[in-house]
Amino acid sequence: MINYNYLKGEKMKQINFKKTILILPLILLFISGCKPSCNQDKLPDYDILNEEAFFEFCIPYSAELAGEVRTIVPNADFLEESSGLIDCDPEKEILVLIDLDTPEKAMCELTNLDYVEKIAVSVGE
Repeated sequence: MINYNYLKGEKMKQINFKKTILILPLILLFISGCKPSCNQDKLPDYDILNEEAFFEFCIPYSAELAGEVRTIVPNADFLEESSGLIDCDPEKEILVLIDLDTPEKAMCELTNLDYVEKIAVSVGE
């Protein structure tokens, strides 16, 4: 630790520069407001959207994983025993449907989940 004298009459303060060096990058990261990286390969083709479209993807059949998805997209719908257009395996997977207006941040978070292989657009007829 290095002693640092403040202006006249104030007590001597000690600054731990090791802690400062560790905290500084976290502060800079917070200030920069960096976006989470998206796995672009998992994102849907936005060119085929219409007003009746929605996003769908499969997750392994697990209440824990469904809960994790629900924390990212609270209004997600979970359809057991349904394959959807993305072709989930109804015996092992749950079909998840989310709205088109799902925020970009949430979409990025979903693409970063290991168990989400692909997010597809389902177009209503």
